[in-house]
Amino acid sequence: MRKPNPIFTARNTKTLLFVFLCCPGVRCGEAFCGQLGFRFRQGDKYFLLFNSSQRTEQEVNDQPYVTEQAVRFGCDLEITEVEENGAAWAKYTYRQVAMKSSDSSGKNEFDSEVDVNRPRIPLQVLPLYVALNEELYIKITPYGSIARINGLQAIITAAQNKVLVSVARRSMGTAFEVIDATFSEAEVRKILEDHLAVFPPSGVLRTDPCAYPAANDIAVGEPNQWTRIENIEDSDMVMESVFRLAEVRSDGNAVIDVNLVIKTSDNVKEVISSGIKTRREVGGRGRGQIEIDKSTGQIINKRLVYDWVDEIKAVSQGQIRRIPPVPKPIHTHVETTFQMIKRDSAKQAPLPEPNKP
Repeated sequence: MRKPNPIFTARNTKTLLFVFLCCPGVRCGEAFCGQLGFRFRQGDKYFLLFNSSQRTEQEVNDQPYVTEQAVRFGCDLEITEVEENGAAWAKYTYRQVAMKSSDSSGKNEFDSEVDVNRPRIPLQVLPLYVALNEELYIKITPYGSIARINGLQAIITAAQNKVLVSVARRSMGTAFEVIDATFSEAEVRKILEDHLAVFPPSGVLRTDPCAYPAANDIAVGEPNQWTRIENIEDSDMVMESVFRLAEVRSDGNAVIDVNLVIKTSDNVKEVISSGIKTRREVGGRGRGQIEIDKSTGQIINKRLVYDWVDEIKAVSQGQIRRIPPVPKPIHTHVETTFQMIKRDSAKQAPLPEPNKP
């Protein structure tokens, strides 16, 4: 089975900023004839709001077992420096986290804006909760990959110190492990690039065309279409996202359509245990849409919905005549949304009230 994300198993959303510059006489819907990417300015401030919900259905001992979980978290992003090649250094600060979950054992709910004095924090959101008001410094390339991350060890140390008053002693070891996993460089980069890295490198404004190697495989297909292929770490899953510029509206907003295919990695390994060979297979599809202000690159709204089936298949080996039962397929439905909200540098306007998880 796939290793669960320590924050939330449905962690796949993609996108942050786009800027399109069109050539005279060519409509934007026909081709990318200018630069594709985003440009920050020093002093820009945004509030990034992430929502993700997941429903999983499976059979356990011939009984249906359903789990539901939703997580919302928000972060401040303040641009502190912009380099000549378009890369930007930003201060990234964790500000709020909320969750809801339900399964056969009952329901659980938490909101950092309300439950400020709650003695025990649910493990699903504990890492983000103990990281509230802690800062990272990240370097974002013009097409959204993360070139550098500074401050991870400081966050881990601060978060573990806070855990001492937020977690029962018998759960301390597990809490420390989850914090270490959540704020590993690979995990933080993965979460950030799920939302940022959506641009084809060949179309980004930069001085050196090879300055920033892609974090994952990115290929350009049709003139207004590009693909990102992502191999999920510690998993047999591959996610292939196809982005297409669908429309540039008269109000100045651009619309990007997203098609997602989930499949088994070509490198999946078969496992032999007690004479039984098993192989994991996953498959699914999803769709999404991103609306941006093309003059600034600000994300107005982004939504992605996808489903996949995860199953273990067995093949008889050796002298075994009858294949023992294997786990039933797991069906998963995921919905994610993302918003980038501009913050006035002189006066912090109140944040909108999103649909809570």
